[in-house]
Amino acid sequence: MIILGQCLGSVAGAILSGFALKVDGKVPPEYVPILAPEKTVIQEGRYGFNEDFQVIYSQILCTFVFVAVILMLKGEKTSPTNDGIHKAGTVAATLWALITLDYHSGACFNPAVALGQTYFQLQHLANHNSYLSHYLYAYTAGPAIGGFLAGIFYLFLQSLHSDPKEHSKQKTSD
Repeated sequence: MIILGQCLGSVAGAILSGFALKVDGKVPPEYVPILAPEKTVIQEGRYGFNEDFQVIYSQILCTFVFVAVILMLKGEKTSPTNDGIHKAGTVAATLWALITLDYHSGACFNPAVALGQTYFQLQHLANHNSYLSHYLYAYTAGPAIGGFLAGIFYLFLQSLHSDPKEHSKQKTSD
């Protein structure tokens, strides 16, 4: 239900943004951010899709790092501090660094945001040669895979941080 709610909210936000950004009955192209690698448009107005691996890889890797940082900070045994402001600052700095790092491939890290952004683009720009929708698979599957891998990584690291006394209690009770 959370995923469905995020996707519906993203599309609803795109629709409301379209109403808010209209000038003389339509949204000007310069108001529509494009979720695609910077170099999607190549010479002579043709479109090229030569960054498929880079886009999905960067989405997986950056989402993995972002979600792993959040999980580590939230974990009872993995958090370096209990100070909420330090945790919030760490998450914000990590997200800023990842967006800056992944700017060239269109940093997204959230499938619902990718869906809403792609919907917004398709409503207000011409989708020549599918350049606006071509990378949607990478912007949805990449973060899902990265988040899943971060969850597995967190469970592994959490087991390493467990109290040795708890292990000895479990072994004696077995």
